[in-house]
Amino acid sequence: MAKTKKRSSKVDKYAHLLGCVKDRYIIEKTGVTMPAVSRYRKKKEIKAFKDNIKTMAAALPNISSKAADKTIAKNLDLPEALVAACRHLSELREDKAATIQKYGLLEPVVDAVLGEKIFAGDDESAEPQKNTKRRGNSRKRRPKKRAGKRKINFRKKSNFKSTSSEDEDSSSEDSSSEEANKKVILVKAYECFVTASGEESSFYTTAMNFQEAAQKFEAAHANGAIKGDLVRILLMGSALA
Repeated sequence: MAKTKKRSSKVDKYAHLLGCVKDRYIIEKTGVTMPAVSRYRKKKEIKAFKDNIKTMAAALPNISSKAADKTIAKNLDLPEALVAACRHLSELREDKAATIQKYGLLEPVVDAVLGEKIFAGDDESAEPQKNTKRRGNSRKRRPKKRAGKRKINFRKKSNFKSTSSEDEDSSSEDSSSEEANKKVILVKAYECFVTASGEESSFYTTAMNFQEAAQKFEAAHANGAIKGDLVRILLMGSALA
């Protein structure tokens, strides 16, 4: 009896990058749909890049420099290529090409790691501190002039202790208007994309941030109002409310 030929997939060529880069990278390279790439990755029991990068970022400060990439990848259940790229972040920022060649890193994985904001803060933390100090010094000089003006105004007011009730009413109105202004908040609109039975659909919601938008999806999914898996969330715009 003839053996049945195993069906190949366009994703096979990029299977080694699954979990090391965003699914969108493989979609752009293969032309395969997002649900198809997602199913392929889940079939191989590989977690999404966003989950893997969070795990690596949390564990990175406690990883010994003597530990092998293979051992770390096994203990954390992460792709070895992703672990290797994350462990050489500082060298990659100084000389990307030389570091890739030195350690045999995969360039698509390196680009994916360097593009993540979860690591961007480590490299830029020193720069904002200098700026805040300069701003702090400039602010210290200005209050000296303002403090003097306030003292003069206070003395003038003290000469007229018997002020009318109209002044008190106006001051209370000013304070109430300030409180009303403080209650103004920024609301953002998000479009959530969901896949169900191989088809992609979307719905809109308002939230303060991406996390709250995802929580609203989970609540609607639990109630049965929305069916399928959350694929991605896009920020559509923002407004004052």
